[in-house]
Amino acid sequence: DNEFIFQVLPETLDMTGANMPDEPMHILLNTAVSSTWGFPAPCPAGCTCECFDCGNPKCACGMPQGMCANLPAYYEIDYVRVYQDMEDNSHKIGCSTDSKPTKRFIQGHLDRYYDYFNNERQPLKPLQHGGGSCSHHSDCFNNYGTQSLFSDSKCIKNKCVCGKETTGPHCAAFKAYDDQNWDVPYDLSLHSPFLPSSLLRVLIALIAVAIALVTVRLLSQQAARKAAALV
Repeated sequence: DNEFIFQVLPETLDMTGANMPDEPMHILLNTAVSSTWGFPAPCPAGCTCECFDCGNPKCACGMPQGMCANLPAYYEIDYVRVYQDMEDNSHKIGCSTDSKPTKRFIQGHLDRYYDYFNNERQPLKPLQHGGGSCSHHSDCFNNYGTQSLFSDSKCIKNKCVCGKETTGPHCAAFKAYDDQNWDVPYDLSLHSPFLPSSLLRVLIALIAVAIALVTVRLLSQQAARKAAALV
């Protein structure tokens, strides 16, 4: 703990032409198994390596030595710590911030986020708040397998009823929220016209020139009338 091990700097990605992501995102922690990473290469003699399955002798021959003996395995994470620079205004918490309004973008491009041909009509299905089958209060629990100390979730008439702190069919997830709500309500009212300051200065200059020209012309006409009257 508290030992710096590895980092990826934005300039590291210059060689690929990519940019360090600055969009709001989730942290996804998973374990992946790939036959192209850490598996025997070339394929062991007498093995086709056309399949990989510890439960099938014909497919287990292509697995790394000793791997099947370690399965099933559990992937446990003690904690995740996220650092942000308090003096950098670009570091913000939330899935849809004022500078990256993800929610508003999705609402404006809904067709990109659902499969119309599979009868989907919205990007995300509504979150199910309780309703999972249960026979005891402990069936409506958090991810640690015990009833949450922060939840008053109960099993009522064989259905989970979630408390204020949890959600999901079996109340197995804590109800998340953003510390700061960046959503700005839509305002469809009429506003006064907005002109950039540079354009406003140009318009004022043009008006001043026009007034000067009109003034000169009027003075010229007045002088001409006086001259005609003297003649």
